[in-house]
Amino acid sequence: MKDKTRQSRTPWRVGAAIRLSMAACLLQGSIPSGAQTLKGTGSKSGVGLDDRTAPGQPLWQLYPSAGIFRISTGTTPTDILTIVAGGANAGNVGIGAPSPGAKLEVAGNIRVGTTAQTGSANRFRMLQSMVRVTKSADQTLSNNTATAVAWDVETFDTDGLHDNVTNNSRLTAAITGKYLVGATLVYIENQTGGRGVHVRKNGTTYYGGNEPQTPAAGGTFHDAFSHTTLVDLSAGDYVEIIGHQQSGANLDISSANNPITQAWMTYVGE
Repeated sequence: MKDKTRQSRTPWRVGAAIRLSMAACLLQGSIPSGAQTLKGTGSKSGVGLDDRTAPGQPLWQLYPSAGIFRISTGTTPTDILTIVAGGANAGNVGIGAPSPGAKLEVAGNIRVGTTAQTGSANRFRMLQSMVRVTKSADQTLSNNTATAVAWDVETFDTDGLHDNVTNNSRLTAAITGKYLVGATLVYIENQTGGRGVHVRKNGTTYYGGNEPQTPAAGGTFHDAFSHTTLVDLSAGDYVEIIGHQQSGANLDISSANNPITQAWMTYVGE
């Protein structure tokens, strides 16, 4: 059977409820599988569903535009659902988002079960924004001087929170929210003075710490001190792990593996 091409200059109606709004539109059987193609000439050509109580006023419109399939509503179309057809973002779906930049982008709140999730998309990144860092060499701390510990080895970094070279003492928040931050510092054995580990935000604000004044009795064991705290960070804020010792002389933080000097940070929520 030959393909047939028919030009429609007036809307098609099914009953009084559905209107195919195809100004100067062609219905043609040009696809080998036999599927039909709606081919319009207007900038908003597509399929419209009318309000049967007010014919000619479309409630819903389905049309392609700029490589994106759109489902819109209103006489001045407002996109409700968009699907990207091609390019780098092919397959992306937007709900209330005209040009979705992710596989699913929602402009608005999301309800999970009976609870509405409000505000931002950060909740869905919470298991992806985390970092753990260590050291490849010992670091010397001057006596009674708060010193930021440098980290040049990343066990993992899922969200660009750390750089091994530039400002490598910093763990930097990628998104705004609450972060669990912690560290263990291992000092070379020494029987004089105290040792400590602290968390400092943006170079000024301290979030507690652990600094006992009685070190171990020397011998083959190092002094290991740990501290964990919850810190409220905006995107771009950073934390550092601060070492402090009062041995009366320089003292090294060890990079040995047992126990290991390390730091970590993970996003836990808004």
